[in-house]
Amino acid sequence: MRYVAHRCVVNLKPRAYSQSRRVLFSLFSDATRSLHPVVSQEAVQGIHTGLSLECAKAGVKRTLCLAPYTVPRTEVRLRTPADLSMDLTSVVDILERIAPPSTAASWDNVGLLVEPSGAHAVRDVLFTNDLTERVMDEAVKQGVQLIVSYHPPIFAPLRALRQSRWKERVVVRCLENRIAVYSPHTAWDVAQDGTNDWLASCFGPATTEEGGVVRTLTSPVALGELAALLKAHLGAPVRLALADRHTLHSPVARIALCAGSGASLLRDADAELLVTGEMSHHELLDATHRGSSVLLCEHAVSERGSLAGLAERVRQEAPTIGVHLARADIGPLQPV
Repeated sequence: MRYVAHRCVVNLKPRAYSQSRRVLFSLFSDATRSLHPVVSQEAVQGIHTGLSLECAKAGVKRTLCLAPYTVPRTEVRLRTPADLSMDLTSVVDILERIAPPSTAASWDNVGLLVEPSGAHAVRDVLFTNDLTERVMDEAVKQGVQLIVSYHPPIFAPLRALRQSRWKERVVVRCLENRIAVYSPHTAWDVAQDGTNDWLASCFGPATTEEGGVVRTLTSPVALGELAALLKAHLGAPVRLALADRHTLHSPVARIALCAGSGASLLRDADAELLVTGEMSHHELLDATHRGSSVLLCEHAVSERGSLAGLAERVRQEAPTIGVHLARADIGPLQPV
């Protein structure tokens, strides 16, 4: 359960004084955010502070207590929102270290796609699989300064920015609200612990071949069991196209895998099982006639779950900024 911190209490207890002083200030952030930078860390003798958070959710107050910090003898410096931010260039550097743009597919459009003019401080980042208008509404409401959109919202060249097309409306709103946009897409797919590693993690230990596309399991697993593992991992239904030579009990040792739409990448893979988000009817027929069974799990479903790992990596390298997963980021297809 997450609580939103609405007040931070700093108690100063100098050894030379019997009466403590209290400093109150507002802190609007997730209670899970690191609070170490809130109080300056200079060395001092004789003064310690106990830091607690009064949190509220559904009218119920809770208190989170943190370990004592050492603070200056003569002052407590409370950091402003600007102190808790990072400049956009620094955040982009972190994203590029995690998923270098040079590793992206040659056809892709990754990196910083929308950059506000002048200096741009980032306090909060919103991660989403697709930058839809609903996600854009959420970003504006939350007041974020950067959106990390797995799929690049700008892919085909834009000849105009008009209100008649939704993607162009999104770009205009980013500019109007001074929100930067970054897309890692296929660079994150092939990164360590990126999209493809996350998708394959449910199948157990494996070695990688063919540029990371093919995973060879340390021990063969029944095809039906692999389908069940993938379904549990995604928390969503999967669909299976059986090759003529396979049954649900057939042992599988080699899995070729690509998040999203992987038919072209998996076409020539030497594997008993292909795993991807989507394939066309005829691509499925080609695969099964080549002797490979196919597991499909919907395009965005095969990708979205990896964003939590990317957000956590950014949080670890930039603990003073807030990272958020978009709640409005849902796929266009829903069961009925």
